[in-house]
Amino acid sequence: MQIRVINKHYEPVAGEYIGRPSVLGNPFVLGQDGNRQEVIEKYRRWLWQKLKQGGPVLDELCRLQQLAYQRELVLVCWCKRPDREVACHGDVLKQAIEWLDRRERGVSEPGVQAQLPNAVAQQLSLLEL
Repeated sequence: MQIRVINKHYEPVAGEYIGRPSVLGNPFVLGQDGNRQEVIEKYRRWLWQKLKQGGPVLDELCRLQQLAYQRELVLVCWCKRPDREVACHGDVLKQAIEWLDRRERGVSEPGVQAQLPNAVAQQLSLLEL
């Protein structure tokens, strides 16, 4: 499974758009809702809640997972930069798709929970019981 996150402006290639107003777009605005790290952390928590609820966000993430099985999955937004590493909500989506894949295959990776916020890691532990 290969997944890349790219910037639509710098790499105008075909891919799956994940920016606003897509269902997977980040509802948290840089500056208004915090710095880059804060809005990505808010997005990570928002995404986890949406995944637990089911519905369009989970459906779209599962659709992307299926595409990733067929070919390289290119997630397209506006954050990534070709000249330097820039964190993006697309990174969270990439991790979520990879997590879905591991769960589906029955692969347990305790280290992954350590990278998640404490509240999310606790919820993940409860889900896996």
